[in-house]
Amino acid sequence: LVVDVPPGAERLSVGAIDVPVTGPRVELRLPAVPGHPVLDGPITFTCGPGRMRLGDWESQGLSGFSGGVRYHKTVPIPGKAHLDLGRVRGTAEVFVDGRSQGVRVCSPYTFDLEAGGELEILVLGTLGPWMAEASPTHFVVEGQRVSGLFGPVQIRHSLVE
Repeated sequence: LVVDVPPGAERLSVGAIDVPVTGPRVELRLPAVPGHPVLDGPITFTCGPGRMRLGDWESQGLSGFSGGVRYHKTVPIPGKAHLDLGRVRGTAEVFVDGRSQGVRVCSPYTFDLEAGGELEILVLGTLGPWMAEASPTHFVVEGQRVSGLFGPVQIRHSLVE
């Protein structure tokens, strides 16, 4: 099985098999057992840390990407606060110091935050970009290719608890 590797990927995993990425393609030799699937799970890629701006992932080199991007920022949150992610195209989950603050699948992408210091926003895109690139079809319309966190992202601290 030959797998095309997306830019930035460092590792490729299929079930229990985990291999480093050394080029634009990885050849996997998977054991074939009659009556059983060759792949025992999805093919996943692990990318190293990088910087993503707010906006469409396609314009940042991730055309055809259907997965998740984690945005991380150290922000002192001394008490209760309210987070508004603004415009999001996908599903968003917010964490403060590793604790989930909730999941939103549609607008409004707003969250009540606990006190903490490490803010992480996980945005998961849809299959639209991948389907449009892997097998172009009239069933994927232009707006479905758009994924990302567009913002503006705002934190409002509560003056009264």
